[in-house]
Amino acid sequence: MTITESLRLWLRRAPGHLLRRGILGVAPVVVLARVTSDQPGLADTPVAALFVLLVTVGWLVTDLAAVRLWQALVPLAPTAAVVLRGVLVLGGPVGAYLLARAVLPTAVPGDVWPLLVLPVVSAAVHLADLGRVNPPHHFAVRVVPDEEGEPWVAVAGRRVTLTNRAGVARRVATKGSALSLAPVTGFPGSPLLAAGGGGGVVALLRVPRGDVVATQPVGVGPVRHLRSAVVGGRPVVAAAGEKGPVAIWRPPAPVGGGSTDGTVLCDGHVGGVSGLEWFGTSGGDDVLLSVGADHVLRGWDPATGAQVVEHPVPDVRTGLPRALCRVRRDRRHLVAVGADDGAIRLLDPATGELVQRLEVPQDARWLPVLSSGGGAIHALCAITTPDGTYLAAGGDFPGVQLWDLGTGTLHQWVGWNGVLDTKAACGWIRSLAVRDGATGPELLTAGYDERVTILPLSLAAADRAR
Repeated sequence: MTITESLRLWLRRAPGHLLRRGILGVAPVVVLARVTSDQPGLADTPVAALFVLLVTVGWLVTDLAAVRLWQALVPLAPTAAVVLRGVLVLGGPVGAYLLARAVLPTAVPGDVWPLLVLPVVSAAVHLADLGRVNPPHHFAVRVVPDEEGEPWVAVAGRRVTLTNRAGVARRVATKGSALSLAPVTGFPGSPLLAAGGGGGVVALLRVPRGDVVATQPVGVGPVRHLRSAVVGGRPVVAAAGEKGPVAIWRPPAPVGGGSTDGTVLCDGHVGGVSGLEWFGTSGGDDVLLSVGADHVLRGWDPATGAQVVEHPVPDVRTGLPRALCRVRRDRRHLVAVGADDGAIRLLDPATGELVQRLEVPQDARWLPVLSSGGGAIHALCAITTPDGTYLAAGGDFPGVQLWDLGTGTLHQWVGWNGVLDTKAACGWIRSLAVRDGATGPELLTAGYDERVTILPLSLAAADRAR
């Protein structure tokens, strides 16, 4: 998001921010100060109301400055960025209060206690705002064709949105936010889309109409991961979330809708599951792979739920493994594992062998962002072209890393040109998808940006990262 877009968004939200800070923050403090004071000569209510407005506006401006300066400084000086943000958040309303009192000295008494209360209120409101803003705007993006083969972009957020190339959008109401999506193939007729949400229920939607064909509680908590495959000639949907089990659901044929209770629970992870992927040594979908908080890659038999693979994910020094993606390299079927440490591991699920570890070069353009606490890999997507296979990686950094799996090197960094580039096309990504474009593949990103970003990919050797 550019600075202009960010300011435009902030202006749209400014009335709500003003009301929240004015009514819940400044006004009670001013009223209490005036009611409990016996100081003579206090001005009338209109002057006090003007005082509240001045303090609220000053507080809001310093709060915005705190966030914007933090965003600008964190790649270069992360510690200083955090300290400056804290000083502005805590000291902003105090400075605004003192300035307003100097302009309108009779509006409030000269008590000291409001200067001690306002930083606490400011911190609470700031944290509450982070709670509203911090979750990604979009949790997942997928490409699913309709009956005529036209690709629709499905996006999960507060609701599920389906959009075609012509810009026709259809919104599907869901119970709570939609957290995950998976196209479902294998049924005759209209393609389907599985959507998982915070209520622990998977809904099967018809594309592009969006009507619900079936629903299924899966018992994994909020459904943050969904993967679909055709196993034994029948569609299967795998779901996982913040609880340990992985659920495998065989949905009913989309005739008349309804619910089913045919789920198989795969229990083995200690803690939540952070990644799912279907895998087969011959390119099929024979085994469901999962990775979780226990740093173990596990494989499950979709028919019985029995564990058939168990390998520790090697050398994850900090955080968790976060993303799984099936890839092919040198005629070998491998799985890519992204993690909080910013590295991608290419593993052979059959043996647990670490084939290669992909890490961003220690280049001055990238290192400041990665060393500032960014760099966690949250999304992976394989891109197959006549020239080879590429792996796109998105996460807690601007843009998207594009890896050439044939050489094991960083091919290019899409949507960002390094630490001096302040206008990244996208960033802080939580989901990736690919679709065919007019001139080649297009990468779709979803996460903390206000909208889904479409990045045309140039996979020529001349575009290799230098």
